[in-house]
Amino acid sequence: MVAAWDEKGYHLSPSGDGPLMLAYEPCPASRLRMLALNDPYCRTGFAYEPYETTLIATGLSLITIVTPDHDSDFSVHAIDALATSLETAAT
Repeated sequence: MVAAWDEKGYHLSPSGDGPLMLAYEPCPASRLRMLALNDPYCRTGFAYEPYETTLIATGLSLITIVTPDHDSDFSVHAIDALATSLETAAT
């Protein structure tokens, strides 16, 4: 599929729909440095400044979603649907 995209390209529909790729692999790292763009404690009522943090865990999975256009309704819906599915599966 990816080779065909490289060779022939792909065309988005006028609404931004297009190819979507999901990749899964176990995470080999037991700790990851991250930038917390949103408050991980979900607090409200004050200004939030992103900060570096370290995620320490075992048994993590890496799931990558590649969408045709990050801001299209199609891509936003695809990312939200995947996140919701993963959150539901984890509970």
